[in-house]
Amino acid sequence: MKSWPSAPAEVDVDHLAELNRAIAPLAQERAAEVSISSLNGAPRVEGRTAVWQDVVDLGHRLSDAWYATSGRREVVVDLVSADPATAPDAPRPAAPTIPELPDSSDIVVVGGGISGLVVALKLALLGNEVTVLEAGPSWGSRTTTWNNGMVHSGFDPKPGTLKALHNVAGNVLWDRMADDLQVKLRRAGSVVVALDEAADGRVEEYLARARANGVPRCEVLSGADIRALEPRLSNRVLRALATPTTGYVEPVEVCRAAAREFRRAGGRVVLGATVTSVEVEDGRVTGLQTTAGRIGCKVIINAAGIHADLLAEAAGVRNFSLHPRRGTLVIVEDDHARPYQFGVGPIPSPYTKGGGVTLRPSGTLSLGPSAVEQASRDHVAPTAAEVQEILDQTYRIFPGLDAAAVVNVGAQVRASSYGEDFVLGPAAGRFGFYNVAAIQSPGVASIPSIANQVARDLLDLGVINTTVQQFADLWRK
Repeated sequence: MKSWPSAPAEVDVDHLAELNRAIAPLAQERAAEVSISSLNGAPRVEGRTAVWQDVVDLGHRLSDAWYATSGRREVVVDLVSADPATAPDAPRPAAPTIPELPDSSDIVVVGGGISGLVVALKLALLGNEVTVLEAGPSWGSRTTTWNNGMVHSGFDPKPGTLKALHNVAGNVLWDRMADDLQVKLRRAGSVVVALDEAADGRVEEYLARARANGVPRCEVLSGADIRALEPRLSNRVLRALATPTTGYVEPVEVCRAAAREFRRAGGRVVLGATVTSVEVEDGRVTGLQTTAGRIGCKVIINAAGIHADLLAEAAGVRNFSLHPRRGTLVIVEDDHARPYQFGVGPIPSPYTKGGGVTLRPSGTLSLGPSAVEQASRDHVAPTAAEVQEILDQTYRIFPGLDAAAVVNVGAQVRASSYGEDFVLGPAAGRFGFYNVAAIQSPGVASIPSIANQVARDLLDLGVINTTVQQFADLWRK
């Protein structure tokens, strides 16, 4: 049996100096005042910048330097931007608590999106007493609502990352999970296309990533070959990377089904319960104080989305920071959606897959999502310029879609770590606190595998008493 990881050693002075030298050129270029220290075994950058984008760029630079030094990506970013757009969010009106909060639960999952609900379902099916706390008025009411529902193949994540591991494994497990949840999964495949020479040069890079990650049946197609499959594609398409294992689901439907099965397994979902503090005794979590009262527990699963780093801070074990990345979707009329068979998007950029055109199981056609850095964690609204950029990008790929009428526009906030990887596992030095954080794209594809890891870790750590056979019977390949 494994033991819960102990508190990590702080970053030593020599490493801090090396990290400072690594980010100094960018800080000087952006006229930023920064200093680096250590917090819970991770480097922490503090100071002031002019605009929010500088915060994001410096955080990425620090994470890259830390990874090169230690093999770890988590960093804490406490930079303050002078940009007025970074003013603190006004508090949201409190949602009513439904139903009442129980006095205690063996396991409490904080966050009722896809990640929290599927992990909670897995643990409940293994015989544990589990309660999900969701701050909003309904489960899946934040990031999940405006998600394009793509079950990514796994060609995009950097090899060796948690994203790569769980994306590919989760993609395989989705067929079984879709059957168990009784939700529709469209295995239509997808392609990413190169429209210019610069993008064409990245096609082989992503093919190599796909093969390194173990993505099956991926191949490069010429512009002529892909247009033979989809004649409406622009003549500007030079080449395409095809991944036939890509699937599509309706995220809200998945949440609804997971919540239903979770309740059938004896779980409880409490809505309108915002965590205000974490109770800790002798290095162990013992409960949570919420706007709906107190709940005692032995284990906290931190699936709090964009607020996950703040929950870790409340538990005294923050060693990562999250930055909000807005993703906007544009929905167009059904008549133009029905003929499209597989998803099509541009070759990805370093920090986003770039969106695209997706025919969802419901028959609607979604365009996007975009990827725009913003300071606000809670308030999100797409701009007219952002919507226009999504439309322009779509028309470059599918010129004929300019006749499609826009019927709806919406946005969500993705919780992105500065290491651009999942933050997943037991928090060092705090027995019973487990992070399921920074689950941005490809989170939908990854979640069956993530849920398996959470259950396997808690079993190995002796926190739950599930038998090996019970575990083996659930969501296997």
